[in-house]
Order: sequence, then C-alpha cells, then structure tokens
Amino acid sequence: MKNSKLFINLINILFCSLLIFGCSEEPTDPIVEKSLEQKAIESLTSGSSQTWKIEGGGMVTGPTGLNITNEFSEFQLTIASLNSKTYSTKSGNILFEINGIWELNSNILDRIVLKGKSPASEIPIRFNTSGNILTLNFTVPHQNTSDVMLRGDYYFKLIKN
Repeated sequence: MKNSKLFINLINILFCSLLIFGCSEEPTDPIVEKSLEQKAIESLTSGSSQTWKIEGGGMVTGPTGLNITNEFSEFQLTIASLNSKTYSTKSGNILFEINGIWELNSNILDRIVLKGKSPASEIPIRFNTSGNILTLNFTVPHQNTSDVMLRGDYYFKLIKN
C-alpha cells in the first residue's frame, strides 16, 4: 500500500512537472523594427517585386494638366528589390526607359530616382502608396528633353497588379 501511494505521488509530481514545463512559452525572437528605408522599399515592391499599371482605374495627367491616360493606357511599371533594385516599364512612350535600376533619394525617402536617359530619368519622383494604389508626381525639366511638349508636371495613379 505504501509503495502504491508513493508511486501515485511520483506519477502526480511527474505529471504536474510536465504540465508546468511542457506548457512554457518558447523563446521568441526579438522583434526587429524595420527602418524607414525598408518600409519605403516594401511599399513599392511588396518585399520583392511588384507591378503597377494604369488598367483597372489608374490615370495620368500631363504638363498641361489635361488627362492623358489614353496615351498611357497600357502602361506598367514593375519595381523589384530582390538582389538589386531594378525596374521595367511597358508602354512608357518616350517618357520612361524600358528598364534600368532605381534608388531611393537618400535624403527624402518618399522619392524614387529611375536611372537612365529618358525624360523621367535622373529626377526625384515623389511616390505614395495607399492600399492598392501608387501615385507618382514628378516634373520633367527642360534639361531632360529637347521636346517642349514633354516638359512639365506629371501625375500617375497606378493600380497594383
């Protein structure tokens, strides 16, 4: 009888120990806060690569303030940040390069600079993302093009693909 009580007590102690130590929380990795630059890159690339397009509710206004969406109706901008920061465009007319590299403005993280020789290259392009919408605001200066009609302010509203 004494042995069976001792055995039952040992089983209870063992069971309680398993409950206490078995249910303890696993150590969690510390939460690393993303930098403002990382957040800006993720907003453009969704963490790797993201295509933005006019189709589906986007629009474009040009230097005269007129809606020129019809001239960019098939426009797409794909921005990637995997191994390097690259971009490609489809139907960018003569305003954008077909592809190239991009960078964030080092001083103002809501500005992207597309590298190249097209009118929209090498200038700070203000961007904003909100849900499935990316807006781009920029000014093509006179030194970027000899075509007077291309100079001026642009506004692009793009939809996440």
